[in-house]
Amino acid sequence: MNLYELHGLLQFSIFIFIFPIGALIALFRESIGPSWRKFHVGFQLTGVALFLVAISLAIYMGFHNVKNKKQISTIKKIHHALGKVLAAVILFQVLWAFYGRKYVDWMTWYYVHMGLSATIILGGWTNIALAIRMKKSAV
Repeated sequence: MNLYELHGLLQFSIFIFIFPIGALIALFRESIGPSWRKFHVGFQLTGVALFLVAISLAIYMGFHNVKNKKQISTIKKIHHALGKVLAAVILFQVLWAFYGRKYVDWMTWYYVHMGLSATIILGGWTNIALAIRMKKSAV
């Protein structure tokens, strides 16, 4: 497995399994009981840590593929830009999750947190679709 494949496998695992499972734990918290928060935070922080590893791989691969910058496709440009936006939103979400309640009322915090979560998951799915499209057009 090369670094591109590892990057893709990590991102796929994060956005298809880890983040959605963490979100579902929060959505069904009444059914899970008082320990729901530990599971939710555990899944989400695991996803964030793996996302940082995957992004680090992408940055490393980018530095080592400078010669291909002129031939970059539009899909790849969008994939890279969306990845950067997702990184910013994910990092903001972590800060918001832990510190946002200090600055706004609970309902505002909740709606922003839910909106950011949906944005992250849908953005991740979109970027996965772009990556699959890039892979198909490269073959």
